[in-house]
Amino acid sequence: LVYPGEGPNNVVNKDRRGELFYYMHQQLIARYNCDRFCNRLARVRPLTSLREALPEGYFPKIVRSFTNRAFPARPQNTILRDLNRIEEDVVLTINDIERWGSRIAESIDGGYVVAPGGNRIPLDEQTGIDVLGNIMEPSALSVNSLYYGNYHGHMHNLIAYSHDPENRFLEGYGVVGEFQTAMRDPAFYRLHAQVDNMFHRYKRTLQPYNSNQLGYAGVQIQSFGVQLNRANAPANVLLTYWQRSQINLSTGLDFGPEGNVFASFTHLQHAPFTYRFTVNNTSGAARRGTCRIFIAPKVDERNTPLTMDEQRLLMVELDKFRVNCMYSYRPDC
Repeated sequence: LVYPGEGPNNVVNKDRRGELFYYMHQQLIARYNCDRFCNRLARVRPLTSLREALPEGYFPKIVRSFTNRAFPARPQNTILRDLNRIEEDVVLTINDIERWGSRIAESIDGGYVVAPGGNRIPLDEQTGIDVLGNIMEPSALSVNSLYYGNYHGHMHNLIAYSHDPENRFLEGYGVVGEFQTAMRDPAFYRLHAQVDNMFHRYKRTLQPYNSNQLGYAGVQIQSFGVQLNRANAPANVLLTYWQRSQINLSTGLDFGPEGNVFASFTHLQHAPFTYRFTVNNTSGAARRGTCRIFIAPKVDERNTPLTMDEQRLLMVELDKFRVNCMYSYRPDC
């Protein structure tokens, strides 16, 4: 794991760890919602209530390679229940998760979190998102794990064990309980849409960025566009098409035929293209910066144009790279 939740401080305490927990999952939800729009589906609904039936069922039909046991299924309209799996040290109640969520929301609205000794740690613009991310995940860096609990992690457990909450049938956890498989389950996106909303609640308490924070003194982007990697290709016209590919499914299936097993699937593909942008450096010296390129949908599932505020939450980072910009130099990348 790149970001383990526990371990030596020099392993766990990486730069902006909590912030990156937020950003990575926010990007997953943004991309998922964009894909839903493409299939004429509305945005994913946050899992705001743990006491309502979960309409999304999931039947994975895959096995854990290290145990050779199939992941359990979850029927439609499953009712989430308190967990009492003593052998695995997974004992929690829905009340616990609701209480932790309320405490986190209260701290966001108040602008500070409470340390074990009662000290207030501000959720400011510089470090607040990092503090909140470490609480929400949580990791060993949580400022007060006894008070704020395990909001995100135990929501995963609540869904992962919903088919056998008391271990009566000796069934293991579902796919949403394991890092490698969690994103297969549609309930994963409902769970993280709810977590994402908590972070946006915090973001709304901050002042908007000013021009100095958003700008880069002496450096201006003059133009930006894309172009296909072919002669005489028009600017800002991309080519997409359907492509049929094969994937090796030899591991992970719940049956074992002789030889490899390949599955064919059709997916969207694009012709190679190049970013082209012109940067003007008038600072009087060579400058270095980071270029980030995002893509966002123009319309929703009903073909209704999206506002900039709506697009803001749907921006997907396509690329990120460093740029060396010499004085009066205009790189063509």
